[in-house]
Amino acid sequence: MSLISLPTELLHHILYYSILARDFPDDFRRALRLKLVCKSFNESFRTVLFTNRLLDHVWGGHLTFENWQNCRYYGADVLWHDYLAMRSREETDESVGRFVEIRNTANSLLRHHEAHRLEHDIDLNLDVVLDGLCWLALERGGARCPASRETWSSIDRVSGEVPNPGLNLLSAGAYFGCTPLVRELLIEGYDGTRDNDLFPCPMFIAAWTGQDAMLQLLQEFQPDVELTESNNRYFDFSCRSKIAPGSVDGASIRGDMDMKPGHIAKGTWPYTFILSGMQRARSPEVFDYLERTLSQEKVSQRDKDQWLSKRAAAGDIVMVRHLLDIGADPVGETTAGGPPLVHAVRAWHEDIVDLLLERGADPNERGKYRRGTPLTAAARAGSMVMLKKLLDAGAKLAKEDYLTLRGAARMEHTAMVELLLRICGRNAGMGAEIEAWRRQWRERYLPQLQLEGLESMVDILRPWVEDGWRGNHS
Repeated sequence: MSLISLPTELLHHILYYSILARDFPDDFRRALRLKLVCKSFNESFRTVLFTNRLLDHVWGGHLTFENWQNCRYYGADVLWHDYLAMRSREETDESVGRFVEIRNTANSLLRHHEAHRLEHDIDLNLDVVLDGLCWLALERGGARCPASRETWSSIDRVSGEVPNPGLNLLSAGAYFGCTPLVRELLIEGYDGTRDNDLFPCPMFIAAWTGQDAMLQLLQEFQPDVELTESNNRYFDFSCRSKIAPGSVDGASIRGDMDMKPGHIAKGTWPYTFILSGMQRARSPEVFDYLERTLSQEKVSQRDKDQWLSKRAAAGDIVMVRHLLDIGADPVGETTAGGPPLVHAVRAWHEDIVDLLLERGADPNERGKYRRGTPLTAAARAGSMVMLKKLLDAGAKLAKEDYLTLRGAARMEHTAMVELLLRICGRNAGMGAEIEAWRRQWRERYLPQLQLEGLESMVDILRPWVEDGWRGNHS
């Protein structure tokens, strides 16, 4: 009997246990490859994830979804958003993540909206509000083990309580344009520049959504600049003002040229917020405008290089090109977190990989990235397209690239593993390195694959590990 002829419930059970058997939730990528098994698995995958609440304890990895508004995720953002919305509708236990908190915020907003219906003409219901709030929650970490309260830094570690829950309602009110509610909360003393780690701060939301009147209302309750003592372990003081924190970031992501922050002196707190906005700018026009506010100061080479890697990871081809045009280093030898090429390859951004290579990126540069080369990033992403593109650009297997072969094997990418083994067989000049790889595989990695249930990869790799090149691989 084929899978396609099985009853739906039985098919879902098979897929569920297949997901669990693939090192889930530690390596979600292996589970995702089950979608390639057959059409039935592909069509049922999302249903099985949601029905069994399988994303509750999955860590989204580099897909933190911060600034998701100007990033490319190829559907991952929609998956996580819809999962948060489903869990927020159904969860009843307040100790499980912050799902109940999201729903309670939605209900509070709707009650206030109903009581003040004559004061605004927006039409809201629970589905609409939950949909919007879950996009906001995604911005603040909703893809980091969402059922675990420990991943939300604002929650008190002893009591488990959330400080200033009214801040949630203020952010929600700003997002949906509920002016009477926002005004009431501001008069009660809630701060439009603050949040409790569930939704972005109201000033960010107002600027990002282009609500000029809402932003002006929030600014009415802010000083020009105010420094206060901070509990933040990185800063002795925190700052709030009419332009920050939050509003510059929101306007930058939106690409809004109407903001007028004025000239900001280097070394002041607003200067830091302007740099933050430049890092998130969606267009060269906004980026250049913000740079002109810095009182003749120039952005450092270090900042430009760091921003290039971030925008490459985000898939922002427009800003990647602009940063390269103004002198950002495409190689990224000293860039913290790794060269931009590594980030673009890992995130499947083919157009950005092409642009970086065209502008001089080195396909063999690993920089400070201590987990392999761009080839390793391609293997761990499971992208044969990226791997071949890098090889065509001159990427070579280096002595560290046993990590590349390991990444391909852990993704169970048969074609990629066989290609890498053929390359090893042709690299006669790497005899010592290849022998060292074989020893590592024999003593460490092959037994690991066996324990992880990757028998098909073990069968492919064992002849090479034990005997070197023999038979069909030579």
